Amino acid sequence: MSAYICGAVRTPFCSGKGLLSSFNVDALAALPMSNLISRNKRVDWSAVEAVILGCADEADEDGGNTAYRAAVRAGFSSDVIGEIVSRSVNSGLHAVSLSADAILSGKWDLVVAGGVDKIHKDANFLLSANNNEDGCLLEVRSAASRNGLSLDVEAMESLANSFAISREMQDEFALQSRLRWRRAAGTGFFERETMAVRQPEDSNGFVVRADYMAASATSLVDLSKLNPLAGNGGTVTAGNISAGRVGACALLLSSEAAANRYGLIPRVKILAHAMVCVPAEKIGVGSAVAINKVLGVTGLSLWQMDCIELSEDSAVQVLAIIQELDLPVDSERINSNGGSIAVGHPLGATGARLVITAINQLERNGGRYALCAVCDGAENAVAIIIEKIK
Repeated sequence: MSAYICGAVRTPFCSGKGLLSSFNVDALAALPMSNLISRNKRVDWSAVEAVILGCADEADEDGGNTAYRAAVRAGFSSDVIGEIVSRSVNSGLHAVSLSADAILSGKWDLVVAGGVDKIHKDANFLLSANNNEDGCLLEVRSAASRNGLSLDVEAMESLANSFAISREMQDEFALQSRLRWRRAAGTGFFERETMAVRQPEDSNGFVVRADYMAASATSLVDLSKLNPLAGNGGTVTAGNISAGRVGACALLLSSEAAANRYGLIPRVKILAHAMVCVPAEKIGVGSAVAINKVLGVTGLSLWQMDCIELSEDSAVQVLAIIQELDLPVDSERINSNGGSIAVGHPLGATGARLVITAINQLERNGGRYALCAVCDGAENAVAIIIEKIK
């Protein structure tokens, strides 16, 4: 028994007060699901047995089940099972893992997995005093926001000290992420994974087609001008961490039998996944532990991975993980199209976005294996390995 991903799409990622802010969380999550339906006409969508959706909050703005309500809104059967995975930044990737498990166990044949995040009006944001060139404040989640998320400035500074990661190293990595994102966008790479979204209330029918870049500093000089969030002596700034964004992802997972039945073409096979809870001394670098565990399950090595997608909560966290894995910082295999520092970080959707980007990267570069990993800045981390179908 194998679990395949046959379709994968996401909305553009936009700022909390920007182009997608008019959608409530149910409507936002339904957008990529509806797009999957339109792309796969032969599928009997009433046969989709469950929708498993990563969401940072267990309930939506009205206290309901976002996964179920979004699925019905998108056109799925009213008896579809809707499940919410609420595990901070791990949510979206864990939703994909749970969906794969359900298929591998024979429980279900067709499952839609994904993630969604909509910045809530009651979220506690730490707003930097540094405006980007578009005049929009960079939105940085504080440690107290949304049930204690991973972007805790004090914890990041501690990580920088433990791994001897300087301000300059963080700024260089942040710039690398942005430049890679710009390069990929310039070649049309993201058009393969991003759907166009028509704004509902706009009388002119304005269509959102591309991501709103989370931060626009394009040089080390620009980044060096930003004040440390922890004050004098700090290394973490609004320029070397990710910014909160609005967005949603959806992936269609299938058994081999269901793929044959509906004429689906599997794009990748999910080989294995791992979830770990790490001790205190590993907090912040849990992804490295999860990666080593999933590699052990498959018997593959890190050097066999043609594509590695790591969640970029902050530059310091990614750099610490890269150190733990003994990889070169500038490796083109790691976040080769940029990451969350550039494209933004819709908390519940980022993990699913990593998988979507990894699929497209494998198809573009002719690679075979991809590895995706996220950690929540606390004890938990998730990693998954996928294999491109020849």
